[in-house]
Amino acid sequence: FLMQLLLGIAAFTLCIHSLLYGYLSPEGWITSLFLALVVYLPHELGHIAMGGKYKIEPIFMALSMLLTYLRLPFILVGYVDYPSEENILKKASAGIIANICIALAGIFTMPIVVYPSLVFAFSNLYPFFPLDGYYIWKKSKAGWAILMFILLILVLSR
Repeated sequence: FLMQLLLGIAAFTLCIHSLLYGYLSPEGWITSLFLALVVYLPHELGHIAMGGKYKIEPIFMALSMLLTYLRLPFILVGYVDYPSEENILKKASAGIIANICIALAGIFTMPIVVYPSLVFAFSNLYPFFPLDGYYIWKKSKAGWAILMFILLILVLSR
């Protein structure tokens, strides 16, 4: 579990670095790692705290690295497996809620984390498997709409 999470952080760092600075740039590694630790890690830990099982998917990781190399903002290095349907809405929402909280806190303390947190939460809310939005949409279309509304308000208010 820990090795997979560390690999996910490393892959997310590479993808963020590629989007912000380009793969070959020597600049920005500290910023990219910081964003991975502040945006990606709490998102995944939120799922894990609610009972999800974190898994790395090599195909998603390779696709993410290729697309971010092409400067297309697609990052999906791993996913959370939900071994049971019990509390799946709470488990799937936890990562997105963590990113919303980080963005709200960042408005007042660290503006650099606001936009990446919102983009990561927004892209995870798409209702496609294996993204969080798929499970949220499947269990509660109203819950999905509330989270989407909150994210849209935050994005548009920037």
